[in-house]
Amino acid sequence: MMSTIVVRPASETDFNFAFDRIISAGGGLIERVLGGGREDRARKVMQVLWTAEPNPFYYQASLVAEIKGTPAGLLTSFDARNSDCASLSLPLLARAGGIRLIAYHCLHPLLGIQSQRLTAKTTDEWYINFIATAPRYQGLGVGNALMHEASQQARQVGLPKCSLFVEPANTPAIQLYRKHGFVKQYQLMKPVPFVKMTAYLANST
Repeated sequence: MMSTIVVRPASETDFNFAFDRIISAGGGLIERVLGGGREDRARKVMQVLWTAEPNPFYYQASLVAEIKGTPAGLLTSFDARNSDCASLSLPLLARAGGIRLIAYHCLHPLLGIQSQRLTAKTTDEWYINFIATAPRYQGLGVGNALMHEASQQARQVGLPKCSLFVEPANTPAIQLYRKHGFVKQYQLMKPVPFVKMTAYLANST
């Protein structure tokens, strides 16, 4: 018998679960962007961003999937046309991580370029920033439930498509996205390779 999956808005208290899921989905980029290459520093920076004004790590742009009351999966997504979630500004990074993090970004400019391209504002898409399932709950339909929620959110605001980026070596994730109609658009190579995939939604208003 399959367990019931309940999807709810994320809260401030979901930080630790969300951080672990985002790190697992980020392909090493999150540690670099937020922590100058260190996961412990990235955790401290993201803890600030999680409750700061809208940004790509803002909790109010996230949903949590639960099984029997336990967090099992995370979805962070938003309307890329006009959402402040599509921007991770240097002033915000400085407030969260201080001069050391800004200095690291200045020495590694490709990080800033790629992080902005991964969440760039566009005209007509719902952008899935992070989607990840906790290892013990994989194979139980959590990813499918979260993908369905993302599509529903896009339809509610009248957007015709959903987009996301995924590591080209992440075969299970790519298979999940293809199951939901996503196809490859193009690939970014540096500093971390990511493939952009897009799904065009039926019955968008």
